[in-house]
Amino acid sequence: MAYYELEPFGEQRDDLRTAQLMTLQANIHRDTKKQPRPFQAADFMPDFEAASDYKPRTPTEVWKDLKRKVKLTMGKLRGSKTT
Repeated sequence: MAYYELEPFGEQRDDLRTAQLMTLQANIHRDTKKQPRPFQAADFMPDFEAASDYKPRTPTEVWKDLKRKVKLTMGKLRGSKTT
């Protein structure tokens, strides 16, 4: 346990590492006029707290949600306010 406190590892650390890479890419391609605030790693971290009321979804629901999230992410990268 002491080692984990010094050098965290596991899924949460992997998520942070991925979020940092996504932040770098998003800020490299960010239009500062449309998105004046730089992206932060927290913008790309999964929120498992919100998933506490999880209920199984159908494949159609999963596909619709995935398409919505991709559209939202691409809109953020382009600087538009896609909902």
